[in-house]
Amino acid sequence: MLMPMASRAADLDSLLAYDAALPLHLKVHKREYRHGAWVEDISYAGAGGNGTVLATLVRPIFVNAPYAGVVWGHWFEPAASNSNR
Repeated sequence: MLMPMASRAADLDSLLAYDAALPLHLKVHKREYRHGAWVEDISYAGAGGNGTVLATLVRPIFVNAPYAGVVWGHWFEPAASNSNR
């Protein structure tokens, strides 16, 4: 049975809710240039004090150029033996 659209939207809103006033604590751990883009291994503070999030950030070398952002989410569960980022 499917949830009503309004309920699903409310669930998504709660997943994406965060306090933008809190510090991000962004750290770049590794950076390399690949095919016209910077590929960076980064970490930042998780929403709601949920630890540190590890991520890979890919961005064009032209910082002032307009470009779209894409969030690619996939399997990630730190405690799982088959987890990755």
